[in-house]
Amino acid sequence: MNIKSIANFRNILSLLAFFTCINQGLGQVSDSLAFRKTKWTKEKLLNGVTWMSHHFQDSSIFNSYQNIHVLKVDSKKKNYQFAIVSAGDSLQLTSKLAKDHNAVGAINGSFFNVKSGGSVNLIKIDGELIDTSYTSKPGAYGFNQEGVVAFNKKDISILARDYTLGNAWENTIQQTNIMESGPVLLSSGQYISLPKAAFNDNRHPRTGVCIDSRYTYFITVDGRSNQSYGMNLYEFGKVMKWIGCKEGINLDGGGSTTMYVKDKGVVNMPSDNKLFDHEGERKVNNILIINKK
Repeated sequence: MNIKSIANFRNILSLLAFFTCINQGLGQVSDSLAFRKTKWTKEKLLNGVTWMSHHFQDSSIFNSYQNIHVLKVDSKKKNYQFAIVSAGDSLQLTSKLAKDHNAVGAINGSFFNVKSGGSVNLIKIDGELIDTSYTSKPGAYGFNQEGVVAFNKKDISILARDYTLGNAWENTIQQTNIMESGPVLLSSGQYISLPKAAFNDNRHPRTGVCIDSRYTYFITVDGRSNQSYGMNLYEFGKVMKWIGCKEGINLDGGGSTTMYVKDKGVVNMPSDNKLFDHEGERKVNNILIINKK
């Protein structure tokens, strides 16, 4: 191949790359518009607490079918509170833990030891340390330990781990309720860069929490089904931003992804039974709930 041919070949590659970027950008804009125009099914659970859901069956977002449920909580209302519920050293269904604590709504929480039970992440409830961060060696943290959801009954914060403090970072968190998880997906309205990894890149059911200046959102995305493909974490972060969030964090997903609503039970389609129904719920170690005061 002569120099002129090489130059032409490089020009073609540059044009292809340019148009690929343009198409991707247009696709993202189209997805965003489709999401924002969605007519959600909504039901008021409590003054200030709304359950929203939509089954995208037209490939309008991420060129895929997606089944999404959201619990939207208004921080200006005073008749609710958040809580963490732990199964201790054992495992229990999200719906059972939620029902036992008279939750208005709930989602599964952070990561746990599937075989032996117990959390592998920091859990603090009303100031009492229930579990600590599991690391193979001091200062070694996984994707699932990059931040926390923290609150004092209300006023949820999403905090990214300060790696310079090592284990001492946990002692700097002032809130009395702490659930460690990750990765953090949004911070100050900006996407957090995620490394290439199957955990981040592959589509799975997802559970997460995100917040804006007024509302807190508990989100589940179903997956592992031809009715709902699931999302990678880049896509999940986009959904959080499209909702309007400034801060967002990923919780345990996969077969654990579950949303519970009082008097209705499990409302999403947990995937552990490999069927697109409400029966595939997996036992977990901890959950986040919304209670009526």
